[in-house]
Amino acid sequence: MRAAPVGEGDLQAVIVHLDITERKLAEEALQEAHDQLEQRVAERTTELSSTNEQLRVEIGEHKRAEENLQQAFAEIERYKSQLEAESAYLREEIRSEHNFQEIIGGSDALKYVLYKVNQIAPTDTTALILGETGTGKELIARAIHSASSRKERPLVKVNCAALPANLIESELFGHERGAFTGAFAKKRGLLYAAVGGTVFLDE
Repeated sequence: MRAAPVGEGDLQAVIVHLDITERKLAEEALQEAHDQLEQRVAERTTELSSTNEQLRVEIGEHKRAEENLQQAFAEIERYKSQLEAESAYLREEIRSEHNFQEIIGGSDALKYVLYKVNQIAPTDTTALILGETGTGKELIARAIHSASSRKERPLVKVNCAALPANLIESELFGHERGAFTGAFAKKRGLLYAAVGGTVFLDE
């Protein structure tokens, strides 16, 4: 800014020259900064909106996946319950086929045998069942098993007469791989399969 007096005597004045170039440049710089800030805010707002939308989509997908998983678990539980019910039904069917109902007769001798069955069944003792071929020794063995606490476990029948003498030990107790010629794999014996159940050694 410059000031210069003009005129003479009482008629004098001061002329002031004001340079506004710097002010104008400052205002332009301020406006440019303001515009840039608004542009950045707009860009950031767009980015946040896009991110927010993506998060909403991902949350929706996660909820749908969780609902599908819950439905799958519920379906598995239904199948499990159905399988348990069917298994219980089949066990009952098998039990009904192999209990005292298969033993028909009213003689004193048979009543005595069934009396002994009821005595032996609750115990873990060994029972010797004697009788001619076809008299129902296996039925008596099944009756003992069905009336015992082992009824939920298998009744394993071993036809001893059909086992070669050199394989009886292997069939009953199993063998390791390579224990003898032809033993290509480890095998568990019939007694292992009957753990917790009953073994019926026939003949």
